[in-house]
Amino acid sequence: MAGPRRRRPRQILILGSWALIVLLGLAANANLAGRLTTSLSVPGSESARAEAILAAHFSDSIEGDFSVVAPSSRAHAARDETRLKAAVAATPGFILAQVRVEGGLLLAGITSPYSLSEAAARTAAFRHALAAAHLRGALVTGPAALQHDITPVLASDLHRGELIGGLLALALSAAVLGVGAMALVPLLVAGAGIALALLGAQLLSHLVSLVLYTQNVVILVGLGLGVDYSLLYLRRIRDEAAAGASDPLGAAAGARRTILVAALVATTGLASMLAVPVPFLRSLGVAGLVVPGAAATAALSLVPVLARVRARARTHRRGAGAAWARLARVVTRHPRRTLIGSLLALGLLSAPALGLSLSAGSLSAVPSGLESTRALALIESHVGTGVVAPLQIVVSDPTGSVNAARVQRSRLALARAVLSMNDVEVVAIGDAAPYVDASGHDARIIVVTRQDFTSPLTSELVAHVRAAVGAAHFPAGVSVEVGGAPAQARDFVERIGAALPWVILGALVLAGLVLYLAFASWPVALLAIGLDLISVASALGVMVGVTRYGVLAGLLHTYRVNAVEAWVPVFLFAVLFGLSMDYEVFVVSALAEARGEGLHGTNAVARALVSTGPVVTGAAGVMVAALVGLIIGRVAGLQELGLGLAAGVGIDALLVRTLVLPAALSLLSERSGPRAPAGSRGARGRRVPT
Repeated sequence: MAGPRRRRPRQILILGSWALIVLLGLAANANLAGRLTTSLSVPGSESARAEAILAAHFSDSIEGDFSVVAPSSRAHAARDETRLKAAVAATPGFILAQVRVEGGLLLAGITSPYSLSEAAARTAAFRHALAAAHLRGALVTGPAALQHDITPVLASDLHRGELIGGLLALALSAAVLGVGAMALVPLLVAGAGIALALLGAQLLSHLVSLVLYTQNVVILVGLGLGVDYSLLYLRRIRDEAAAGASDPLGAAAGARRTILVAALVATTGLASMLAVPVPFLRSLGVAGLVVPGAAATAALSLVPVLARVRARARTHRRGAGAAWARLARVVTRHPRRTLIGSLLALGLLSAPALGLSLSAGSLSAVPSGLESTRALALIESHVGTGVVAPLQIVVSDPTGSVNAARVQRSRLALARAVLSMNDVEVVAIGDAAPYVDASGHDARIIVVTRQDFTSPLTSELVAHVRAAVGAAHFPAGVSVEVGGAPAQARDFVERIGAALPWVILGALVLAGLVLYLAFASWPVALLAIGLDLISVASALGVMVGVTRYGVLAGLLHTYRVNAVEAWVPVFLFAVLFGLSMDYEVFVVSALAEARGEGLHGTNAVARALVSTGPVVTGAAGVMVAALVGLIIGRVAGLQELGLGLAAGVGIDALLVRTLVLPAALSLLSERSGPRAPAGSRGARGRRVPT
C-alpha cells in the first residue's frame, strides 16, 4: 500500500495545478475578446504605405472609418446634416469627410484616427451620439462597426458549437470506451488543454495582434485534439489491462511517445504559417501553435491520474473487432485494387478544388440581422456598397506643393482616367481639406466603386488604377500610392498567394524530418506526406463543392460564395496537415510495434489496422463533431474552415488511413517500413513500447 500512498500527494498536486490553470484559462478567455482584430493590413505593401500617409496627415485610419445611412430628403437635408455634425462632434476623433442626400437617403463618410479594434470599441458611443442628436433611423456600418457587431455573434456561435461538439464528443467517447465514468475523462482532459491554450493565447496577445476568430479556432480544434489524444492513451491502457499487464500505465508507454510525435508534427504544420508575411495569418499560426502542445500536455499528465485502471478491464466488442479484422484481410490480400479504387474516389472528391478562387472576404456573407449589415443592404440597394470602403489614391510631393500646376495637371489627368473606368461610381478630388492636408505636401483622390471592396471586379479596378498612375506623368519626386480598403484587400490576397508555396514546402520538409527521426524510414515519411497532400486536396474539393457550387449547401445552411476567404486554404492546410499526420503516426506506430513483436509483412499491417482502426475512426469522429461548431456558425470564413477541416478529417480517417495507407504499407518491402524500436526482442514475443 506504500506505493499508492506515495503517489497520492503527486496526483493531488497535478490535479490542483490543472484546477488553477483552468481558472486562469477562464479568466484569460473572458479578457481575450477585447484584444482581437480582423485587420487585413499587409506591412510593406503599397496599400500599407498609403494607409500610413492617410493616418499621419489626414487623421484617417481606413479600418477605423464609418458610414452612416439615414432616411432623408432634399427638404430636410440641411437639418439632418446639422444633426449628423453634432453627433460627430460629440465623438472624439471622428471627422465628417463626406455627406450627401441621394435617393431618399442621407449618406455620410466618417473618418477616425483609430485602429480597427479601437474604432470598434467606439461604435456604440457613436450610435448613442446619433440617437441623442435625433437623427432618426440612422444606421452605422463600416469595417469597425462590422467587427463590433460580429464579435457577440462569434461568441454565441462558439457557445452553441461547444455544446453540440461536446455532446457529440461525449457520445463518441462512450462508443469507444464504453458507457461510464471513463467516457468523461477525454472531455475533462480536453477542457484542461483548452484552458492552457487560451492562457497561452492571452499571453501572446500582448506581443502580437490576434485575429477575431482565435477563440473559436483554439477552443473547437483544442476540443478535438484533446479528446483524440485522450482516447488513444485510454484505449491503450485498457488494452494492456485486458491483456493482463501488471502495470498497464507503464505498458502503455508507446501511446505516450505516439502522442508526443503527433503533437510535434501538428505543431510543425501550424509553424509553417509563420512564413506568411501577413499579420492576419501569422497571428492565427501563433495562436494555433499552443493548441497541440497544450492538448498533449493535458493528456499525458491528467489521463494517468483520472483513469482508474482495473486489472480485469473489458475488451472491445467482438463484433467491432471482427469487422476490422475482415476489412484488414480484404485490404492486405488485395492491396493494388484497394489502392487504385480508393485513389480514384479521392480524385473525384478533389476535382472541385480546380474551381478554387480567393478573396479577402465578402460583405454579403455575414449575418443579415445586424445593424451594420442592414445598413449595407440599404446602401447597396441605392448606391452600391463601394461607398462604405472607397479606394484612396495618395499623392505626395515632400519638396513642393500638390497644388502646384505641374502636380495639379497630373492629379486631374489621373482622376479623369479613373472616372472613365468600369465599376467607378464617383471620383472626389479637391485642392483643400479633406483632400489636401494642412502642409500642402499630400493630397488624396477618393474613388467610390459600385461593388464592395472584396469583389473581384474591385480588385481588377485596383490593378487598372495602379497602371494608370504611370500614364498620368507625375513630376519627378512625386510619389503616388493606391490604397484604401479595396487596395488592401488585393494586396492581402496577392501576398497570401505568393507565400502559399513556401508554407507548403516548409510544412513538408519539417514534417518529413520529424517522421524520419521517429520511424527511421524515408519511404514511410514520404508516403505520409503524399497521403496528407491527398487529404488536403480532397478537403479543398469538398469545401469548394459546397461553398461555390452549392452541393448540400441548403442542407448545411452555409453561404454560397464565388470565392473563399484567402486565409482559409492556408490555415486549412496547416491544421489538416497536422491532424492527418496524427492519424498517420497512430497507424505507423502500431505497425512498428507489431514488427517489434515478431510479426512480418501483411500480418503486421493487418494487426496495425485492427488495433488502430477503432481509435482512429473514433478520434476522427470526435474531431468532426467538434468542427460542427464552426460549420453551424454564421460567419462565412469559419464555415469554410469548418467544412474543409471536417471533410478532410473524415476522408482521412475513412479512406486514407483505413484503406490507402494499409494497402500502400502492404506493398512496401519489409526493409522500407518503420523500424522496430531499439531494444525490441522481435519474435521472442515481448511487447515493446514504440
